[in-house]
Amino acid sequence: MIQMQEILDLSVVERMTIIEKIWDSLDKSIVTIPDSHKKELDRRLDEYERGETKFVTWDEIKERLAKL
Repeated sequence: MIQMQEILDLSVVERMTIIEKIWDSLDKSIVTIPDSHKKELDRRLDEYERGETKFVTWDEIKERLAKL
């Protein structure tokens, strides 16, 4: 069995691949997403596709939080 430290020693890409494989292995019938969440995700995707989304960097977010 793989030990946690072995996983933590992997690169970020390798760990993300493991997460993706675990997620894909789950029975989707037991993972439910509320309709309100689906609608919000669709709304955000539509905004993105219309070019109406403004992105900020992580540094900008940290700077804003530091001012709170």
